[in-house]
Amino acid sequence: MATRLESGRILLDEKELRRFRDSCTIDPITGCWDWSGPTQKDGYGWFSFQLDYEYKQRAAHIVSYNHFVGVVPTGLILAHYNLPGDILDKCAFYEHVRPATRAENAADRSATHRVCKHGHDTAIWGRSSRGNCKVCMRIGNAGTSFRGCLDCGYSSCRCN
Repeated sequence: MATRLESGRILLDEKELRRFRDSCTIDPITGCWDWSGPTQKDGYGWFSFQLDYEYKQRAAHIVSYNHFVGVVPTGLILAHYNLPGDILDKCAFYEHVRPATRAENAADRSATHRVCKHGHDTAIWGRSSRGNCKVCMRIGNAGTSFRGCLDCGYSSCRCN
């Protein structure tokens, strides 16, 4: 069972820590702890643990940071150091995240978010105003069944 310290930091016990570690595969090139356990809809790792006789669920990178480093400062979130192609999104390694504001995180993501999940270089082909890859939108890979406008993504628009 995990323990909460007075500072708010949550420490996993040996059993929980071993279970956490078993859900990670270390990438020898990047050093990432690639999460292979349950994930959220957005692809981030999801870890459940027992704390004060209740089961809690948190993003894996937050659990890792909280256990090995400490509590995330109030008003900040944990932002991944992003590389092109979002290769760190499934990383749970506490050294690959840092406390940041939401604005800083968004700026980092837009600066490094060059390749969509299907491999199209969006620096060349561009993104819609909603952030969707224009190539994916054109060929229907963006999770929609329509061929929408390349600028806004809607099937009937007045952008042109």
